[in-house]
Amino acid sequence: ISPTTATVGTGGAQGFMATVQNDTQNSGVTWSLSGTGCTGASCGTATGDPSANNAVNYAAPAGVPNPPTVILTATSVADPTKSASATITIVQPTPPSISSLNPTAGPPGSSVTITGTNFGLAQGTSTVTFNGTLATLFTSWGPTGIGAIIPPGATPGNVVVTVGGMASNGVAFTVTPPPSITSVSPSSGPVGSSVTIAGASFGATQGTSFVTFHGGVATPTSWTATSIVTPVPTGATTGNVMVVVAGVASNSVNFTVVPPPSITSLSPWSGPVGTLVTIAGANFGTTQGTSTVTFNGTLVSPTSWSGTSIVISVPTGATMGSGSVVVSVGGVSSNGAIFTVTPPPPSITSLSPTSGPVGTAVTITGTNFGTTQGTSTVSFNGATATPTSWSNTSIVAPVPVGVTTGSVIVTVGGQASNGIVFTIAAAPPPGTIAHIQQGANSDVTGRSFTAFSASFPAATSSGDAMIVGVTYGNTNPTITATDTQGNLYTRAIATYDLNHNQGCAILYAINTRGNAANTVTVNFSSAVAYLGLGIHEYSGVAGPDVTAGNKGSGSGPSSGSATTTANGNLIFGCAAEDSAGSGDTFTAGSGFTKRVDLGIAAAYADEDGIQAAAGAVAATWTLSPSSDWVANMAAFKAASGSTAPSITSLSPTSGPVGTAVTITGANFGATQGTSTVRFNGTTATPTSWSSTSIIVSVPTGATTGNVIATVGGQTSNGIAFTLTP
Repeated sequence: ISPTTATVGTGGAQGFMATVQNDTQNSGVTWSLSGTGCTGASCGTATGDPSANNAVNYAAPAGVPNPPTVILTATSVADPTKSASATITIVQPTPPSISSLNPTAGPPGSSVTITGTNFGLAQGTSTVTFNGTLATLFTSWGPTGIGAIIPPGATPGNVVVTVGGMASNGVAFTVTPPPSITSVSPSSGPVGSSVTIAGASFGATQGTSFVTFHGGVATPTSWTATSIVTPVPTGATTGNVMVVVAGVASNSVNFTVVPPPSITSLSPWSGPVGTLVTIAGANFGTTQGTSTVTFNGTLVSPTSWSGTSIVISVPTGATMGSGSVVVSVGGVSSNGAIFTVTPPPPSITSLSPTSGPVGTAVTITGTNFGTTQGTSTVSFNGATATPTSWSNTSIVAPVPVGVTTGSVIVTVGGQASNGIVFTIAAAPPPGTIAHIQQGANSDVTGRSFTAFSASFPAATSSGDAMIVGVTYGNTNPTITATDTQGNLYTRAIATYDLNHNQGCAILYAINTRGNAANTVTVNFSSAVAYLGLGIHEYSGVAGPDVTAGNKGSGSGPSSGSATTTANGNLIFGCAAEDSAGSGDTFTAGSGFTKRVDLGIAAAYADEDGIQAAAGAVAATWTLSPSSDWVANMAAFKAASGSTAPSITSLSPTSGPVGTAVTITGANFGATQGTSTVRFNGTTATPTSWSSTSIIVSVPTGATTGNVIATVGGQTSNGIAFTLTP
């Protein structure tokens, strides 16, 4: 039997459950009561519970037996030799006790919380009376609290709780008169306007009480016994206002509902700060009073006000762009009319420099450019540039590919600045290196990547070099790179700081295929995060020379020194702050030009410079604030004219091992010598070689991929060959 013991008050009840093992016929049990101090009904009663098998409800007797113990026995019907029993102790219950009432006063129909003890789990036959008047409605009942509704006809006097025939102590309660309204202020207004209702007997809190307007129930924002504040509800029309407390309605007071303010037009619809604007509409009120006008949330001071027209000026501080003009009367807002606050047009004061080749970084100085680029643009003689830096007074943008001499113009919010002429310098002669264009990307959200990409703003040119700088965190993976032109990339150097789990690497591709849009993707053998990526196109680069890498702490990152072997080398450096991961300012070292600047966004920047004479060199920076860093440098030799080999076509472009393939191009050299041809990395054996044509058989072990010729240590562009069975 469960439970095996129980204590039950006189007149109380307790449920018991018997569990019968091996009762395959589900015969059940019989229940019996016994006691040394009772017999029959004086021991109580046990009644089967139809809601569950083998369950019984025990009801205690009205008096306590002596001794007060009753034994409840369950006997198996299938095997009467099997039984179990529970011991029940009968006790005299403690009478209920009231400790407090909340509130201590209220009208009939209002709710009162009675706090105390021994009220019982449920009401059952228990009662509550207000000065002798029986309460019939309750919101809750528990051992220590009762929610009771004051009954109609109740008078001031004691509240008493009676449980099991035992009455509690009495606690005084004051029954108050019904609610009454003395005034409504204001006596008229639109839907949504605030109204104060003054009167008496509203109750200290709203509870179930409510306020009605003709046509709608209100939602008060404040409620006391003598004052209610509420907005006029939606749907209300002119008519009576009433307060209903505990089902008792107050007297009624008339309230006139007027239409809300509405705007029909603005004149003009756009303009800068200070523009006079006439707002036409209805229901503005004959004078302003406490009514207001906002311009995209900014309060303005009208210079004229009538029921149908208001004149204002666009205020200082009004937000640029489209925003709502709203009139509020009596706390009720009109519809919003869209006004566009236009900024002053952008103005260019200078360019630095005023001439240079494609790819030159040009600083545009002026005003009203906007704090960020957004949809604003910079054009060089009609060609759109891709800025690398933008503030309200300064823009840095590289000269775009394909542009000619003409005006530089900044366009902000559809307004074009004045134009200042930029002169496009002649293309660099053979043997010189030029930065053509760059792209960048970053992510410091902590998201993991195994591949990360950036795109060039314009098509890249065949024969140019692509140099990539990248910073990465969380792990030290193997790094490779690919691009949409199928060029072969080589890792020049990678340096990793294990203490801060951040690295920096430089990769490159020489004599590339191009003349089309190009996206470079850096691939990682394991997932990395906290990335900054800069990609660059250079002309006049022949191949790699030396590299250096370093890591340290302070305000002066340096790649460490390496000694170059050729004059006129391109020195490319990248640096990454590897503690905070963002919010850094990198200043390029002496003789270097900062290119991609992701210092604030991703704690990465890169730079380049030309070393006139061979010798020791290092890529250096100034870092603010001082921190831990990783820095790399890679030196690249300048081309002497156009000596690097280049492939223009393969014939055929597919076939099995042994297929004779004709490679057409330039700068292969008159004879093969030490030059080589590779099919996706597998070296082939040419049968014919000239400066413009090579014939070679597809070698055993070759797979689908690029065919590349290497002459004098310089690698050609790659062209895809598909290996067939």
